[in-house]
Amino acid sequence: QAMALGAYSADMAYCSMYSRQQEVLDYFNCSFKLADRLDISEGFNFRYVERMENNINSADSLSKIASESYWKACNFLSENEKNNILPFVIYGGWVESQYLTIASNDLATTREQILNQQEGLMNLISFLYEVMIESSAFYYNYDIKTIIFKLNNIKKVYDKVPGKEIDTQLYNDICVKIKAMRAELIDPEQ
Repeated sequence: QAMALGAYSADMAYCSMYSRQQEVLDYFNCSFKLADRLDISEGFNFRYVERMENNINSADSLSKIASESYWKACNFLSENEKNNILPFVIYGGWVESQYLTIASNDLATTREQILNQQEGLMNLISFLYEVMIESSAFYYNYDIKTIIFKLNNIKKVYDKVPGKEIDTQLYNDICVKIKAMRAELIDPEQ
């Protein structure tokens, strides 16, 4: 559920960039329900639902509200040491944002954006290691180790990139791994 919340947050951001207001509201409502199940009292509450509904015709306002909501929830999780939720929200958001990037039709821009994600990937892996080290929720560490393993598989491909350009084969390898991670994210039975 936490990974789905991260994925929906990425979808909200994507839809708000392209002025798809109704879809932003739909993703927010799904996020609101997931946040309620996860007992996240900040970011996805009735106050934000009302603000979203009142600003349905303003793409800029929806984008700001969605972003504020996401960061409020992440800050709440971090401040309340909810290590059993936050890493999974962040991972779900990262996977979905990468998937949305590779699903775009502009291959040159997509390659550049994927190449630029190398540092973000390293930061995510480092964050997950820190969570494991500091975590008192040891029963979640196996799940976090599994995520780190998947991210390290993509990192191995990035490590083969020579310089500032990514060739077709390496780009395709990264895309295959991201698609597999995303498929597992939306259908855990895979």
